[in-house]
Amino acid sequence: PKETVPAPEPVTYPAVLGILEIEKNETLSGLIHSIYGEYNSRYFRSLVMANPTIDNPDLVPVGQSITIPAVPLELKPPGKRIWWVKLDESDRLQHAFNRLRNYPGSAPAVKLISYWTPQKGIRFALVLKQNFSDEKVAGLQLRLLPVRHSSKGQVVSSWGKDTVFFSDPYSKKP
Repeated sequence: PKETVPAPEPVTYPAVLGILEIEKNETLSGLIHSIYGEYNSRYFRSLVMANPTIDNPDLVPVGQSITIPAVPLELKPPGKRIWWVKLDESDRLQHAFNRLRNYPGSAPAVKLISYWTPQKGIRFALVLKQNFSDEKVAGLQLRLLPVRHSSKGQVVSSWGKDTVFFSDPYSKKP
């Protein structure tokens, strides 16, 4: 008799990226923009559905815990190679978001890239908002940053073929 080999179990990402507490002067739309890289109705609906205790999305009290759902993106990488300057990375949304919150506005702009890989799980990378078409220029930009922002920094050019993104690493939106 023929022996059948079972298909491997599909590896899936978690339904939630993490939980954040609303701080003074933060809004749901601001959290959505910071975490996903843009605000749209799909992200808003997902966030509201993940947080049924929120009565009024326009008036979320300071200290309220917000569950951040994992909303995957379908991305088409550009036809050319791109490099990012990654300043920090964490497996915890709270840690990465605190780093984003505390990053000085006077330094080059940064964004959060949320992603998942079968090997590393959920990851949150703090990268310069500008991406680069030249590895040497990206390396120079990293070296020009103050050490307090760049001590863990590195230039990266790929995220891996099995990566599921929850924010667009290619986006240059403000």
